[in-house]
Amino acid sequence: MKWLIPLLFLLVAVTPSTAQQIKNEEVFSAKLNAKRTVRVSLPPYYNTDKKKKYPLLLLLDGEYMLDPFNGTLSYAYYWDELPEVVIVAVDNIDAEQRAQDNSIDETTGLPSPNGNLFFQFIADELLPYLDKNYRLLPFRIIAGHDITARTADFFLYKDNTPFRGYINFSPEVAPSMDERLATVLTETKNNIFFYLCSADGDIIRLKKDIKKLDESLKAIKNPKLKYAYEEYRNGSHYSLIPFGVPGALYGIFSAYSPISPIEYQEKIAPLTEGYTKYLADKYTIIKQDLGIEMPIRN
Repeated sequence: MKWLIPLLFLLVAVTPSTAQQIKNEEVFSAKLNAKRTVRVSLPPYYNTDKKKKYPLLLLLDGEYMLDPFNGTLSYAYYWDELPEVVIVAVDNIDAEQRAQDNSIDETTGLPSPNGNLFFQFIADELLPYLDKNYRLLPFRIIAGHDITARTADFFLYKDNTPFRGYINFSPEVAPSMDERLATVLTETKNNIFFYLCSADGDIIRLKKDIKKLDESLKAIKNPKLKYAYEEYRNGSHYSLIPFGVPGALYGIFSAYSPISPIEYQEKIAPLTEGYTKYLADKYTIIKQDLGIEMPIRN
């Protein structure tokens, strides 16, 4: 019955108190010389507390990824298991435009001229626009699927990446990307959350490179890297997204979640002292890693 779990996230009844507000916006890009449509999903109480700031979750392939993320977050908000975030879905116009925006030079393994323009649109135009118009924390996550996941990972090549979390749904790995990412993530001084997933029914060509990427990343010893890989049984290249969304979000925001019975049994029960310090450290991690100021739960 495991396959029912993602569907429950999507079908869960959303009460008015946990409903996200979705706004359509057109952002003009001088780089692309065109307007691009983005949909901004605001958390339930965004307009209630005018001082509160939120992490940013940027979805490439927003036209089909927004609903799975919104469903999971609506469910988690009810139980206060995940923090409220601002979701921005970058919608594709069509398959041709998607391919052009995410194209690469097969020799260098870097974005093509067209791909670089889209990359610059995200980095130099969209992110500043969002910072200006919404109350955002520095903690940002980017998510993509096959070629858009590859584009998302190019941001790790930047000296000062604007994202701290990377969600890779069956990425189409660029030439030499496994080696480059391994080098970057071995040397990073920032906390980076990197989630990678595939499925047993995923595209064979992609699975081979994903496995190679997984081997490179799981060998990294840098404590600044929080890495997770999952392969879903009875999944496909497309169904792995609703499977993977909860895994990615609960993994990245694990410090935020209430203390579970497993955490209590494995980490707190064995302590002979320092219970208060354990709890204080948990809130310190939430602030330092995620940038979230959180009152102590009752």
